[in-house]
Amino acid sequence: MPRAIDRLRAGVIACTPALFLSACAEPLTRSDALWPYSGDAVAANRIVHTIDPWPRTSADTAFPTNGARIAESIVRYKTSKAPEAIAPPVLVTR
Repeated sequence: MPRAIDRLRAGVIACTPALFLSACAEPLTRSDALWPYSGDAVAANRIVHTIDPWPRTSADTAFPTNGARIAESIVRYKTSKAPEAIAPPVLVTR
């Protein structure tokens, strides 16, 4: 039965080449680990897991408003003013 020191020496001799060879490897940079097109992973996953990723209506960019209401809300947000009460249109039938 080999002594413990002989087993330890055999283990060190077996691991030494791996240690020296690993020192010759180039360090892994962040760009090596990433795919070049992985910048928008959330959107890519959304498209991959959707049955119909781009419906025909997504190409329609003719919006029925000029954006005045949104511009007003942006100004309110930046100036931290409380919004004025805007009553929604109500259909009254009698």
